[in-house]
Amino acid sequence: RGRGVEDNQQAIVCGLLIAQELKAQGITPDLSLGLIFVSDEETSSRYGIHYILKTHADLFGPDDFVVVPDYGVADGSSIEISEKGQLWMCVEVLGHQCHASRPQEGRNSLVAAADMILHVRDLESIYAQVDPLFQPPCCTFVPTRHEENVPNINSLPGKDVFYIDCRILPGISHDDVLASAREIMEAVAERHGVTVDITTMTNAPASPATPPDSEVVLRLSAGIREIYGIEPHCDGSGGGTVAVGFRDMGIPAAVWASVVPTYHLANEYSLISRTIGDAQVLARMLFD
Repeated sequence: RGRGVEDNQQAIVCGLLIAQELKAQGITPDLSLGLIFVSDEETSSRYGIHYILKTHADLFGPDDFVVVPDYGVADGSSIEISEKGQLWMCVEVLGHQCHASRPQEGRNSLVAAADMILHVRDLESIYAQVDPLFQPPCCTFVPTRHEENVPNINSLPGKDVFYIDCRILPGISHDDVLASAREIMEAVAERHGVTVDITTMTNAPASPATPPDSEVVLRLSAGIREIYGIEPHCDGSGGGTVAVGFRDMGIPAAVWASVVPTYHLANEYSLISRTIGDAQVLARMLFD
């Protein structure tokens, strides 16, 4: 148990099991097997898959079948073919620091930031479109991280910084969302007599979806039926896998795994039985 066990060391072990078994059995499959291990998938993939696609694009071609084992459901029935766009905002609120016993002499950035956090959900009503391919089927706007402000209790903070994780449905402009967020936060800032600045930490619009009838999806579906005995279906996710880079290149990519799921939980874990089963599914794709 531990962070990274399922997300995504399960996939690493799965790929290595296939390669090990092919070598041990002396088997040459109908399709060649390539394994790519990359970094920083949780933080935009700038130094991982995007770097590889930029500097070694010759490694990949339009006839490749790309499977990213980084998303799924417990029974393995879900094949992800589309992802929401990612927009991560940093909101910096500037007031005026003073002694907490004389609050009238300052402008409390924490109170203003708290008010702004409560207004983040205003974006949900502005961008209320629904796409049933995704779960949840709407855009999500979630305040997440908050930086430390003053180190002592008896100081009124003059600066507060918090972050918003936005997952945007395909077809919705990230620039429009950013403009709406600024309008909302600036109105709150004016009421509190503070200033606010919003910058983007990640801004990755949604990529073209992988067609559900693409060869990679059909081969993967056949393997799932044979190994797990279930009927798979296609859906979308909140975004952030390395499939985005391939889809931007016009290479269809399917994201699939059978996961508990416990990703991003304190006691993350995976099932060895599922790692083996997933390896069998992916190995099945290598044979006509």
